[in-house]
This record gives sequence, C-alpha cells and structure tokens, in this order.
Amino acid sequence: MSITASSPLRAWRWRRTLGLALLVLFHALPWLQWDGRQALLLDLNARRFDLFAWTLWPDDIGVLLGLLAVMAVGLALLTHLAGRVWCGHACPQTLWTRAFDGIAQALARVLQAKLARPATQLAWLLLSLWTGITFVGLFSPIRELVTGAFDGAWSGWETFWVLFYAGATWGNAGFLREQVCRSLCPFARMQPLLTDPHTPRMLYDPR
Repeated sequence: MSITASSPLRAWRWRRTLGLALLVLFHALPWLQWDGRQALLLDLNARRFDLFAWTLWPDDIGVLLGLLAVMAVGLALLTHLAGRVWCGHACPQTLWTRAFDGIAQALARVLQAKLARPATQLAWLLLSLWTGITFVGLFSPIRELVTGAFDGAWSGWETFWVLFYAGATWGNAGFLREQVCRSLCPFARMQPLLTDPHTPRMLYDPR
C-alpha cells in the first residue's frame, strides 16, 4: 500500500522538476555564450544562424532544414513509442500553464483573497513579458534587447514581437489553457496518425 501511495507522489515531483528545468533552460538559452558570442542566435537581419559551434549562412539552409526534419521525425517517433509524452511533459503550453497555476496557488497561500487575484495577474504579466523578451532574444541579441528596454531603443518590430508573444503567453496559459490543446494545436490533430494499438495511451480512473 505504501508503494502504491508514494509512487504517484514521486512521479508528480519528477514531473514538476522536469517542467521547472525546461522553463529555466528556455529562459537561459539566449544568455549562453560560445567563443565570445551569443551561443544560440537566429539573426535574420544578418542572415546568420549561430548554433553553438556552428555558424550557418543562407547557403547552408539545407543543414538547418535537415535539423528541423530530424527533430520532427524524432517527435513523431517519440509519440509513436511513448504516447503523449511531449504534450504531458515538454510542450510549452503545458509548461507555462503549469507555471501559471503554481504562481496562482503560491500567492493564494500567502495573500488574502482580495489581494491574491490582482497579484496573480501581475505576476502572470511579468512572466509573460519576460517570456516574450526571451523568445525575441533568440532572434535579436539578448543583451542589446534587454538594455534597449530601459533606454527606449527597441525597434518597432522588436516591440511588436515582444508584446505579441507576451500577450500570447498570458492568454494561452492564463485563460485558454486546455482549449489550446483541444482546438488550436495542429500536433494534437496529427497524433492519432502517429499511434498504433501498442502505443501507450492515457486512461482515466472512473472513480
């Protein structure tokens, strides 16, 4: 009985740890340095993609497409062999929704109800804004981007995309939540094509 009771608890702790690690990794990626430059930078203006030790130029587009194809095939194979592992543990929609829930629960424990709600919304907005900056920082040098936030040096496109991804994060993780998976996610529509009778599936205990 003790093993049965503790197993879901260990699995839940493992899942939270993995989710936190993936969130930290995402937000840390633009800040990584390699040989004196940003390690991961898809600089569209300079037509130069820096991927750690690699530097890809426009005539290397075949290599980039090959990497994308390998990742797509890997995701399809993972889904075929292990089921909804991506959706349940690594999908950005899952990670940020879980992070938003954790913020709301933590603030509800330490603040009164009338203060917890506005504090939660503010915390969500701050996390969403930092997420937007981080994502744009993969396409524009992150150090210059953060510095520009304080001295008003952002270009119109940088401002638009930071606010766009911040708004998308806040709306998807804070309000649409599972509706994104049910109605908007194309991968969820493709999953039945990637499974067979031997693929692990989610089952719900009727109790």
